[in-house]
Amino acid sequence: MKEISPEELYELYEDTLRQCGSHIFNYPVDLIEMMVFEDFNIGATSFLHDSSLNRLLDNHLINEKQYDLSRKIRALFFEIEDCGELTTECLMGRTKKWQDLISLVDEAIQLL
Repeated sequence: MKEISPEELYELYEDTLRQCGSHIFNYPVDLIEMMVFEDFNIGATSFLHDSSLNRLLDNHLINEKQYDLSRKIRALFFEIEDCGELTTECLMGRTKKWQDLISLVDEAIQLL
């Protein structure tokens, strides 16, 4: 299997972040669910993983602040999953953890 280039990895990283910013609340609920529970979940698993972030950092495609924010985003997303808040009701109700996650994602998007 061919390894993706750092530039392709950056595109996937950027796309992952765009699946969970505050702008998603402008979309219908079914689209939001797909963006967050499918696309962002996959992206957080793969493209916000330490190995991916290290490649992006080593290739100067993200900076230290983006690296740290991305690690926080990934950790918080999986914390949300672990505590049972990975639901439409919690997301749309914007529980504290979801508010924090979306705020971090918005901050990371600003740095793109």
